[in-house]
Amino acid sequence: MNDWSFRIPFAVQVAPCECWPLCVSFGATLTKGAFLGIGLWKLPYSPRWLAIVGRDQEALDSLVRLRRMPKTDPRVQAEWIIIRSEAIQQQEIVIASYPELQGTGRLDSLKLDLYAWRDMFRPGLLGRTMIGVFLMIFQQMQGINALIYYSPTLFEQLGLDYEMQLKMSLVLNVAQMVATCSAFVVLDRLGRKPPLLVGSFVNSICHFTVAGLIGE
Repeated sequence: MNDWSFRIPFAVQVAPCECWPLCVSFGATLTKGAFLGIGLWKLPYSPRWLAIVGRDQEALDSLVRLRRMPKTDPRVQAEWIIIRSEAIQQQEIVIASYPELQGTGRLDSLKLDLYAWRDMFRPGLLGRTMIGVFLMIFQQMQGINALIYYSPTLFEQLGLDYEMQLKMSLVLNVAQMVATCSAFVVLDRLGRKPPLLVGSFVNSICHFTVAGLIGE
């Protein structure tokens, strides 16, 4: 009997233990992707995108579906006209900026797409582009997703016992879910900028408060 008498049993047990988490993670990703794909199949196209590509009637139908109002409603008609006007204005800007790329070939269309990406980093639009980029960066850096998994550790550092850690983690996750769902209603009525400014200010106060409590 040699050392392989115990190496082989260990090797047989290690392979499933190491591969099982990967299989579970891969399966969960596939499941979420499948549900997302099914949901996206029923998701209507954006009225603005439909107007940009010249599908005006479909843009109106999508707007009616989103607003849940009849086509004859003056508010729907007014918004539809505004969307079409913005699409025409945007198309005119593209034509004026790149008149040599107004052909119907795929190469010209590809070049227009590449130039559109390049335009995002021009001086006139760089500020808006950076706002979108840094919003996503700071959202992750502040730990919005990490709190879902590491909130008990945070509450432990604040001096809470084990049972209270779990309760506060539950409260935090429920609060995140409620805030996310309410944003769908609030943003359409208040706009994007006011909630962003107020939320950033309140968020900063909360971070300084938590940092002070932990640092004591």
